[in-house]
Amino acid sequence: MDEKETGGGDVDALVDLMESELGTSSQKQDVSARSKFNAFLDRHVSVGMTLMKLKAVDVTKVMFGQLLSFLLLDPDVAWQTSMNYASSIKRQLEVATGTKPELEWYKRCRRHLSKRYLQEAISTGKKLKEQAPAMTLDDLRVISKI
Repeated sequence: MDEKETGGGDVDALVDLMESELGTSSQKQDVSARSKFNAFLDRHVSVGMTLMKLKAVDVTKVMFGQLLSFLLLDPDVAWQTSMNYASSIKRQLEVATGTKPELEWYKRCRRHLSKRYLQEAISTGKKLKEQAPAMTLDDLRVISKI
């Protein structure tokens, strides 16, 4: 690609950044996502099955859809965590098995999963994302003294 196609040198830097190694927090998240995925495989695919034992033929749209349902039904997995896990597992499957899902299909899966979490949040009144309360003037005074 020439500079006209990429829009200049800044874009090249972003591409290089995207190709860089995962950071420590991403690696920890991958371990957590893989653990959850392995639990899914063991319970719903085959006893003793793990991500590292999967072959490309094992990775199907049905299996990935069942994984998303598994995440949705897990009370310990909130919306943002499910999005992070889906991305992590997709990437780990690509590395481990060489499979690449259709990008548009994968995007639809994520949108549908988000929609289901939103519907659940509306019906139960539970927030999609827990947030810290707003700072008070006293909080700001304490911080300014530090």
